[in-house]
Amino acid sequence: MADSPTPKVLCVCTSNLCRSVGMQLFLARSWKGDAIVSSAGTYAMVGWAVPDLALKVMASEGLDASAYEPTQLTVAVVEEADLVLVAASENRAWIAQRMGTVPSNVFLLAEASALTVFAMRPQTSDRKERIRLAAAALDSARAQLTDVRHENLLDPNELNYEAHAEALRQCKKHLDAITAWVG
Repeated sequence: MADSPTPKVLCVCTSNLCRSVGMQLFLARSWKGDAIVSSAGTYAMVGWAVPDLALKVMASEGLDASAYEPTQLTVAVVEEADLVLVAASENRAWIAQRMGTVPSNVFLLAEASALTVFAMRPQTSDRKERIRLAAAALDSARAQLTDVRHENLLDPNELNYEAHAEALRQCKKHLDAITAWVG
């Protein structure tokens, strides 16, 4: 069997300085070369650097965001992604406003995490293909359920160290569920 093309996973938050960067770095580390993981912000702080508090919290998890540069989210980037994980409902609303709908591959991070309990894991031995098929499996479960968590991740921007640590803990908890489900 030929290798599957590498799936694209997009992580989204507002400023693309804290939550989505942490999500990107966690997933890139977990999935290694089996996915192209990127991040962007609905109102990205282009030209800014990741705040020192966020850098310290990420470093405590073995993540290095020191060279990261925020990227503005575009419709084209959403359209190219196989799976889009957003930090908050306002990020999903931004996508809906520009695209006229929320594409079936877009999930709140907490929602995707909760759906892994109910979704049928894609049945293939190729992890790249499981990542590519994850959105369809999660969307199928979403269509059958009416009571799925739609909680937002804490936005630690301009807050203290504890807020940054809590936001990264939330990201890690939900991403651990997703990566365990994908395998």
